[in-house]
Amino acid sequence: MSVFVYDKRGTGSSEGQYTQNFELLAEDAMAAAAEARRLAAGRYGRFGYAGFSQGGWVAPLAARRSGADYVVVGFGLMLSPLEEDRDQVMAELREAGYGPPTLAKARELTEATGALVASHFSSGYQRLATLKRRYAKEPWLAQIKGEFTGALLASDEATLRRLGPALHDNLGLIWHYDAMRELRALQAPLLWIMAGADREAPGEVTRERLSRLKREGKTIHLYLFPDTDHGMWEFTQAADGSRRYTQVTEGYYRLIGDWVMGRRSAPYGRGQQLF
Repeated sequence: MSVFVYDKRGTGSSEGQYTQNFELLAEDAMAAAAEARRLAAGRYGRFGYAGFSQGGWVAPLAARRSGADYVVVGFGLMLSPLEEDRDQVMAELREAGYGPPTLAKARELTEATGALVASHFSSGYQRLATLKRRYAKEPWLAQIKGEFTGALLASDEATLRRLGPALHDNLGLIWHYDAMRELRALQAPLLWIMAGADREAPGEVTRERLSRLKREGKTIHLYLFPDTDHGMWEFTQAADGSRRYTQVTEGYYRLIGDWVMGRRSAPYGRGQQLF
């Protein structure tokens, strides 16, 4: 098995302007795959994509457009970027001990901040200001981080109007990206690996949506590694909730290699095959 790895545009040794636009990144992945296939001409039988974290949005898109034979996703999400922020906020507050009443209030806030960024900071200020006043004395408000909601709550309206697009909407994100639609259109088999204690990519909705696609007949294998955070890192957690990362969980890389090669040598550490 050969692996072709490249730096994302605008990072490392790659030229170009950094972006998080999934369509453009998928085009880059397809170009990388074409170069890899050229270099390996006559020496390979199948090719596919492996995408991790944000690559979980990009790899299936590139695979569908280039006829890949398989796709691997590690610690990715079956959510839009707006849903990602919402679920991170929900996970933060649950971990802090808050229940459904607080989560419902926080959901109002994430809907308001999501509407603001999705409008490219052209509308939604009044709704956000109203909610900030309503919950100003709530102790959980200052604990919110998410992908962007915490930063928006910490800024005043004048600052958001002046700097919001430059700070929070400058990377070409497709805020309402429909990951479910893209995976429905994917024909290649898919291996999806989740981190069981992922703070950056909470997996509850992703797991439910993958299960739905599996029931619809898609070829999907889902594995979960417990007690691992984003990147499949094991950790020790202090009393204040901070985590010290120790190692990439055993079995993770071996699982990827075996699945791509069409073989099985379980167990894969503490990894659990969910389907």
